[in-house]
Amino acid sequence: MSVFLSLLSIQRIPEYHEIVNYEDEAVYRLKESDMSSIFDANQRERKNYLPMKKNILVVDDEKDILRIVAYSLQKWGYEVITATNGQDGLDKIAAEKPDLILLDASMPVMSGLEMLTQMRDNPDWRDIPVIMLTAHSDPKTITSAAAFGIVEYVTKPFDPMELREKIDKALTHSHS
Repeated sequence: MSVFLSLLSIQRIPEYHEIVNYEDEAVYRLKESDMSSIFDANQRERKNYLPMKKNILVVDDEKDILRIVAYSLQKWGYEVITATNGQDGLDKIAAEKPDLILLDASMPVMSGLEMLTQMRDNPDWRDIPVIMLTAHSDPKTITSAAAFGIVEYVTKPFDPMELREKIDKALTHSHS
């Protein structure tokens, strides 16, 4: 069985078997056994250049929001950790040390603002960027969250692409 690869995507090519014209583009026709060595070499090279996936902790008591946000984040290439309240979120931070946190304000057991208070008191956690993702749009909640140094404030319902831009911006600034 033969496999076709574009000349543009092949770097180190073992002996090819023939060159054929495929949709007005010259391609090598390689044996399947040759393919595995090419892909293995490319994977090794790519690991040297691709950044590690960023871990994002999503803390929200609404299961539907957790599912939607987690699905979107995974689709965008992030690793996702979820928690359903502030105390669960703190436990996940201790175990996982996420690169960024998406945090709801109102939750049972421990609110998002209470969680922020404990995060900022911990020297190991105080620099983790936090984006508030909440239905609260009142000035008091926004001001309280801003006092804890959140990087962005997003109100529900939210635009997924706007959220993605804010996440990318926060991660870029936190590691620069």
